[in-house]
Amino acid sequence: MLVMGSFTQMVETIAVSTGHSRDLIAEAWQEAERHRWIESKKRGYDVGESAYREWFRCYWRIFCRRKWLQHLEGEICWSTFSKHRFGVLRAVSRQERVFRCLRQLAYCGAENLDMLFLTAANSKLPREDVLMVLRDLDVNESRLASP
Repeated sequence: MLVMGSFTQMVETIAVSTGHSRDLIAEAWQEAERHRWIESKKRGYDVGESAYREWFRCYWRIFCRRKWLQHLEGEICWSTFSKHRFGVLRAVSRQERVFRCLRQLAYCGAENLDMLFLTAANSKLPREDVLMVLRDLDVNESRLASP
């Protein structure tokens, strides 16, 4: 029996092996369109271009961060990020607990120094494991200029 998660994984694996990946910019514009529609509905009139500027100003950075994590975890291959980095976090084993903690911090927008500071306060997380996972996460790769 094929479950939804494995089907999605299979589709993404095929997409990567055949050179197909999703376009981050196109997806961002779709999100900005949704934002414009929602804001227009709230106000009762078309808010226009200002909604696009607002979306990119307020949501672009965290949008990129979340898509980048999907890419590293092998969930979705995004063409904007290196194909060689697709799925690199699938094989997290010994550092699983550290990875879960850092992934949540990264998902919320934390930077490397934030993560180092917050994990240093938690003496139960081995520093060498934290540094190894941070090296694999490579937060700087998710920083993209807004289109």
